[in-house]
Amino acid sequence: MTKVKVGVVGVGVLGKHHTRLYRQLDGADLVGVYDTDNTMAADVARQYDTRCFDTVVELADSVDCLSVAVPTHLHFEEVSRLLERGRHVLVEKPLTATVEQGRILLELARKCGSILHVGHVERYNPVINYLEEKLTNPRFIEAHRLAPYPPA
Repeated sequence: MTKVKVGVVGVGVLGKHHTRLYRQLDGADLVGVYDTDNTMAADVARQYDTRCFDTVVELADSVDCLSVAVPTHLHFEEVSRLLERGRHVLVEKPLTATVEQGRILLELARKCGSILHVGHVERYNPVINYLEEKLTNPRFIEAHRLAPYPPA
């Protein structure tokens, strides 16, 4: 089986999960990670036995597709740069900060012949599968955000 060469841009909480999941996927060849926090990127790279890249461009030029898990207000800039390099991109939710930015990215992906997909890594959390089996008719769900919202 030919493996798809993948990389992860942004290795915070969700990016670390993307890195872990790519390491576990039989069809993925985790080439490396990049983050503006080089120390954190190096730690994640060591933990998942992959390479820490110095630039996004260097990582992008080494892979077929990338996961982007940077703060939402940076999605448009990062994803645009990757699509323009002809890479396929899985971007963590939400796609962009605005609907207009999302439309522009979709058109750019079409123009470049790249796949653009919005990821929901949390969907693969085993707790979600458990809840889907056990909760048949919930009447009330309460959720609490445990992290601050990113800057506007």
